[in-house]
Amino acid sequence: MAIAISIAGLLPLAYGMQIAKKAMSLDRSEEIVRALSAVLRRYLEPSSSSLIYKHVLGEGIPGSSLFLGGMLCSLAIIGTFTLLKSQILKRNSKSDSETLSVSNPTRLPSFRRYSIFYITMACVAFILSLGMAFTPIHTKGLGIYRIITWFSPYNLLYKFVPGFSSIRSPYRFSIFLALFLAILASVGVLWICRRFRSRWRWPVVVCLIAVSIFELWPVPVRLIKVPGTLAELPPVYQYVKKLPSDTALIEVPLPALPSEEGLEPTARYIYHSTFHWQRLVNGYSGFSPRAEDELIKIFAESKHEDVLPALRAFGVEYILTHWNDMSETETMLLRTLESDGSLNPVYCDSRGQTLYWIDMLQREDTTPEFPEVERLAIYENGQESSVVTLCFYYEMEPDQMLLVTPWQHPIECDVSWYKDSVEFAEDSDVSMLIKNVSFQGSELLHTDSNAIAMDVPAPTPGKYRVVVRHRLSSRSVTKTGVCEIYPNGFVRFQEDS
Repeated sequence: MAIAISIAGLLPLAYGMQIAKKAMSLDRSEEIVRALSAVLRRYLEPSSSSLIYKHVLGEGIPGSSLFLGGMLCSLAIIGTFTLLKSQILKRNSKSDSETLSVSNPTRLPSFRRYSIFYITMACVAFILSLGMAFTPIHTKGLGIYRIITWFSPYNLLYKFVPGFSSIRSPYRFSIFLALFLAILASVGVLWICRRFRSRWRWPVVVCLIAVSIFELWPVPVRLIKVPGTLAELPPVYQYVKKLPSDTALIEVPLPALPSEEGLEPTARYIYHSTFHWQRLVNGYSGFSPRAEDELIKIFAESKHEDVLPALRAFGVEYILTHWNDMSETETMLLRTLESDGSLNPVYCDSRGQTLYWIDMLQREDTTPEFPEVERLAIYENGQESSVVTLCFYYEMEPDQMLLVTPWQHPIECDVSWYKDSVEFAEDSDVSMLIKNVSFQGSELLHTDSNAIAMDVPAPTPGKYRVVVRHRLSSRSVTKTGVCEIYPNGFVRFQEDS
């Protein structure tokens, strides 16, 4: 009953995640999963932040260590052997006579079940943390090894179990490994304590725990005090909270690099938004929308004539600047926009923060008509030989920018493949028709980036005539051409004039 209630409670969440995953193409590529899978070496190399290994012994590697500690692993090994050998484990009591042993049949069955569970789950967590580390990068010429790795546990989960294809970092299963090893280590501590008299047991426990903590203690420990109430935030956020509830806000600077230091300001913006709850363009996660990447690129290029159209495409009404964190180039960009009247300051405080309003009178139509398809191209996928990439190029005006998402501008296409020697027709039985191939993700279209790409299944190698029907809610257009697919996955396409 408990399992059924848990499943019923998780079904709405799973359904919502599946819808978002389908709409935004939230699948990790095998290359990313392989790169973020654990390898045995990372379990054996201590972290460079460790007080003992780095600052005393001069060992350790920066950032990527999964070392769980010599003391924890040693105690877990002792605990595992203790459980497997069914050693007698005494429980603390006043008489010190209550035992858990092979001679106690009423307690042993459940005890053995728990033991098998913890040992098994520790092994499962370790195997899953390896992810696709042993999956070959190249798919040709590896024979039996390729077959064996295809049937590896994580690869099967990735391909057939919903949700696993969205996991970016399998090495984080090492967290579960640490939890199960801690339970096994507790059995090891109990086994050691049984070797001492009662008055020495607590000092031994405290000593073992202290050594385990001190072994992996990170130095230096960086802690930052964050505001706990709206009153503790900079005053500008109290003004932001009073804005209309449908306000769209962006805070700058935007992250220049996807590093811990580069994303720290964005993390603060997200945390501060929990006090005012306005719609925020800023954000980061393992999935980075292409449209947001394009917006960051436009800011980085400091083309003031492109910044406002891009912000308007996102529906941004207010810009909150943090001058103390901004570079000289970003500062000059926003000062230029302010001087020409495109940005109007509505609030400024003494902490170097200014809230700007984008002049509504200078806004163009917020729902511009979708541009016409200029041309079609077909490329090799680069990851899977059974898939090709359709690329639509659009006719964009010099000052036009358009944010494309599955909700605002649903794009679908029908793709028909015909043998080049056969006259194509809609009712031909020699064609392979793929229906409802839709654009998934987001794209900020402008003159320098006017393409939208979609992956579609490809037929077997050969020469084909291709008929692609690009469909919007209001209109459709058909493009044709000749596509030649080679056995190595290379694609050559010539569009009909």
